[in-house]
Amino acid sequence: MNYSMIDRVPPQDGQHEAIHELAQPPCTIPTVQGNILLVDDNLVNLRVLSQLLVREGHKVRPVNSGEQALKAIAAHRPDLILLDIRMPNLDGYEVCQRLKADRRSQSIPIIFISAANAVHDKVKGFEVGGVDYIAKPFQELEVLARVNTHLQIYRLQQALNQKISDLEKANAKITELSIRDELTGLFNRRHFNGQMSQLFEQAQRYRSPLSVAIGDVDFFKRINDRFSHAVGDRVLKGVAQILQKNLRSSDLCARYGGEEFVIALPGIGSGDAVAACNKVRQAIEQAPWPKIHPELSVTLSIGVSDHLALGDYEAMIAEADRYLYAAKHGGRNRVCAAS
Repeated sequence: MNYSMIDRVPPQDGQHEAIHELAQPPCTIPTVQGNILLVDDNLVNLRVLSQLLVREGHKVRPVNSGEQALKAIAAHRPDLILLDIRMPNLDGYEVCQRLKADRRSQSIPIIFISAANAVHDKVKGFEVGGVDYIAKPFQELEVLARVNTHLQIYRLQQALNQKISDLEKANAKITELSIRDELTGLFNRRHFNGQMSQLFEQAQRYRSPLSVAIGDVDFFKRINDRFSHAVGDRVLKGVAQILQKNLRSSDLCARYGGEEFVIALPGIGSGDAVAACNKVRQAIEQAPWPKIHPELSVTLSIGVSDHLALGDYEAMIAEADRYLYAAKHGGRNRVCAAS
């Protein structure tokens, strides 16, 4: 590698003189290539740093003002920013603060470059969000080492963030699967019981009505025996879809076991709950079941309870189950509740 020397960079108005000592032995640090934005109002500095970084395989975009830097970052996000502090109109500190205030750019590592080498200048750079500070005159190996280090850290952080995101998605999926019935997609019995317990406590605390309903597909064993278990599964899926379509968003519906479904209806008493269940029952009766099999028909019997005075949600479910039994013995395809 041919290392040239630039002895002295002429300062522009109001700038400190910057000396670039580039006569160094070859760099042996493995390079992590990145997309780097250079921000400096000294055009010679831009040229020197650009040549150095391009030579190491980096993609470099040089700009000579804070305003141009913000536009460049908005157009294409870099992996790393080398940012001069002393610039007119918009200095490096303010550019950094704006970038760190924007969630789209706040994770981009920023290395400050400046001839201002006082401790308070460096401290302020770190306070506004910089990750490092390179003092002028630039030492080639120092620049390359710091750039390489922060690109490595940035890539590792990106990889870590991606793994965290993937794990969060996987955990969310596992959690969702653990509370859902595999066949119908409704909540399962365990999740329903947990939620129903909370609804019962809230209803008692605030003295608000709460109803629970249990529905059972009429003659479901006959459907399985006559048309096949595959048809039976399609019936259960269809009933679940009708329940979801016809209930309120605040209602809680679950597959309770086999061909049995349970519904929690917060905020309403038995009368309104019976009306809601009759709406569901009629929708199931009128659904186009012959599309599954020409001779198929499906109905649902439902029992309802709203007796909070029973003392716990399990007693309410047991009472709803007794009314379901009454609906079955009363001819099926009907809703039964306390008179």
